[in-house]
Amino acid sequence: MRNFICFVAIFFVALTSTAQDKKGYYITNNNQRIDGYFEEDSNFNNASYIQFKPQGQDKFTKLNQDDIIELGVDNELKMVKKTVNIDISGTSDSNLSQYKDPSLQEKELFLTVLLEGDASLYYTSYNSNTRFFYEVTSKKIPLQQLINKRYVYNGKILQNNAYREQLFDALKCNNTADIKNFLNIEYNEKDIKPLFMSYNTCVNADYASYSEIKKSKTIYKYGVLAGLYNTTFNVEGLKPEVDDTNSLAFGIGGEFSAEFPKQNFGLYVRGEVEKLSQDAETNLQIDAYRSNKTSYSIDMYLYDVSVGGRYFFKINKSSKLYADLALVVTFPSEKNFELLSTTTYDYEGDIYTNNNDKTFSISTGLSLNFGAGYIFNDKFAAELRYETNRDLFNDTQNYVANPYSFKLQRFGLVLKYYIN
Repeated sequence: MRNFICFVAIFFVALTSTAQDKKGYYITNNNQRIDGYFEEDSNFNNASYIQFKPQGQDKFTKLNQDDIIELGVDNELKMVKKTVNIDISGTSDSNLSQYKDPSLQEKELFLTVLLEGDASLYYTSYNSNTRFFYEVTSKKIPLQQLINKRYVYNGKILQNNAYREQLFDALKCNNTADIKNFLNIEYNEKDIKPLFMSYNTCVNADYASYSEIKKSKTIYKYGVLAGLYNTTFNVEGLKPEVDDTNSLAFGIGGEFSAEFPKQNFGLYVRGEVEKLSQDAETNLQIDAYRSNKTSYSIDMYLYDVSVGGRYFFKINKSSKLYADLALVVTFPSEKNFELLSTTTYDYEGDIYTNNNDKTFSISTGLSLNFGAGYIFNDKFAAELRYETNRDLFNDTQNYVANPYSFKLQRFGLVLKYYIN
């Protein structure tokens, strides 16, 4: 059981870590592009705290921002190194400047690209405050900051909203722009970015839009399930041997899963209850005088706990195929297994019997579970499952004490309904 718990812990950590890595790239000062993965915990608001693992390597290392000029994560994020004049004025009430004009200072910074086209929009976080930058190629407007500054005048806090006039001058198209439409623009991406999109559309310029990168959204789901299985059972080691018995058995249970849609991975924990009812009898003629009858009868419940990983093959937005693999630990409701054995002696018509019944302890068993299924409308699922052998005898290492072993495996169809 300790090994099972260790497996579960290692499995969750390893697979979750893999699932959250972000595929991306960076470009060196020599214009060499390096493809690989960014670690989930990388802080893209601060280029000095970004962890990267090149393709084919196992370890993440911190990127040296002095050695790179650009980095990106697929089509989600793009950051470029630029030399800009940035306002370094204080922003908290206690250290506001008394001057309306910005205090510009030249700095080399990484800017996050929000929109790239004829008119491009960028931002960076400086002293915990957002600063937007822009440039318009066709109008020969160089890269510069959109000015938004709070300052103190005659004891009152005032606002320099020069960015609104800057936007009006830069994004006028066909002389149809009305300055009134710019007077209520707030200094945020939600208000400013659409203006750049509209301008690029107006001048028939292609553009690429990016967003601030967000952590992959993990989808948590829980559901109920019912399965119909063909169960194969036998007690191996009996003399003479008994053929495997195959019987239909039902199982019911529930499942909790965590899906990482972007990576097509998932983790799940499943609990299921099944009933095992089997009996058998075997007769062995030892010699002319002796015969032996061995029998058993099992009637108990098995409680299965599965922990595994799942990979999805998307068909459309709400339907997908999947394959999974799980480690299963089975807890039997009974603690003992009784094997009834009677030897009959027949000496010239005189019959004697000798009972040699044995009781063996049974406990948890481990197995592997393989599954393949189809999810429809994100609510219903049908899957085929095969579970390898579970030997519930816990003293099989002592062959003299217990020369027998369980053969218990199953294959079946499971129907699932997701509640959320």
